[in-house]
Amino acid sequence: MRRWQWLLTPLVACGLAGGFTRAGDWPQFRGTGATGVVAKADFPLTWDNDTNVAWKTAVPGSGWAQPVVVGDKVFIATAIGDKLGKPKNFTGGVMDPRSRGSSRTEGPDITLRWEVVCLDRATGKILWQKLAAEGKPKYAIHQSNSWATETPVADSQKVIALFGATGTLVAFDHAGNELWKKELGPKPFTNGFGTGSSPAISGDRVVVQSSSEDGGALICLETATGKEAWKVEIAKGSAWSTPVIRKSGDGMEVVCCGRGFVGAFDLANGKEMWKIAELAGSFSSSPTADDSAVYFGNSGPGMSGPLVAVPAEARGALTIPKEGKAAGFAWVKFKGGPGMPSPLVYEGHIYTIASGLLACTDAKTGEERYKERLPGMKGISASPLGAQGRVWILDEAGRTVAVKTGPKFEVAEKNELAAKGEVFWSGAASTGNELFIRGTEFLYCIRK
Repeated sequence: MRRWQWLLTPLVACGLAGGFTRAGDWPQFRGTGATGVVAKADFPLTWDNDTNVAWKTAVPGSGWAQPVVVGDKVFIATAIGDKLGKPKNFTGGVMDPRSRGSSRTEGPDITLRWEVVCLDRATGKILWQKLAAEGKPKYAIHQSNSWATETPVADSQKVIALFGATGTLVAFDHAGNELWKKELGPKPFTNGFGTGSSPAISGDRVVVQSSSEDGGALICLETATGKEAWKVEIAKGSAWSTPVIRKSGDGMEVVCCGRGFVGAFDLANGKEMWKIAELAGSFSSSPTADDSAVYFGNSGPGMSGPLVAVPAEARGALTIPKEGKAAGFAWVKFKGGPGMPSPLVYEGHIYTIASGLLACTDAKTGEERYKERLPGMKGISASPLGAQGRVWILDEAGRTVAVKTGPKFEVAEKNELAAKGEVFWSGAASTGNELFIRGTEFLYCIRK
């Protein structure tokens, strides 16, 4: 949180401004500014099931939504059903016959409850569970995906959750009272993969990206009322990337990555600020940013896209060249795009993960410093965390590797939550003194 925003606290109390967040809060996907960076961290460097686990709480239902933390409360989104199974790891999901075939788009014959759950930060005790939507899902999902993949957003007054499977966007206050609800409608996704784009929050506005086979839209709403502030059409086609809201000049811009494009829009009015079109593939990883640029990339099976840095002053239509430099870009690193985990820019370098390899790139020049295989890691879907001079990487089996920042590859610590059969796809959240890790069975709090 920027220092000047503390001056707004009296206005918040009088209801003249939206809710705020404080140092130590983790208000949205990848935390403050959606960077994945913890500025002042002092959580344990080592842990296991018996050491430095302050509490673990059985998670009602299941979901890949990352926990968010504001003040003394932790919020998660989940889906609950009598016949609901747990999402599988990557290999198990791919091999499951229910995940195969582009013709399978109809939802299963099960009734689900989509809920927001509030826990006490100190003890892990569940304080309340509130229903957001209930019914049978209209569309299928991949067996490695979940019915509650989107991470909520929160401020000092409220929590706002998006459930993509139903298209329900709902706000509760911290006591669990419903404030407002907006139905955006369920959308079909390519090959029945399901949804995954989380909302983004900045001040008194929340932004939702809808990129599906039915169409594309970027929607901005007032956090207090759910009233639509603006809506712009974006490229049609499935994408799972979460928007990033960042400072641009005297205002704020929303950067979103969809199918075949990346664009930036003015948070105040939705006006397009810059756009890159004619990109290959759909984005599963999300963009990130620092004070000088926004960084993004995409790669997947049979495709390796570039890692791109667009400076804060960029405007208008931009075109990525096939090679060399181009106007409007800080730099382009060809075949350097991340896989599913989003890139992390931390202490002067960008860290990307693809196919079990960690690549380190100079944030100013785009020069690669190293690309190394992560020891003992398999199936990495969670986005990395930057804290205590380390890049924290979690694999789907609950193993964590901490790599020291800088141009030399050096593993500092290895940790493991030995939970038999549990799968970890949700990225870790941190308040500084604590680390919260969600698996398919439990939510863990790592604390000294």
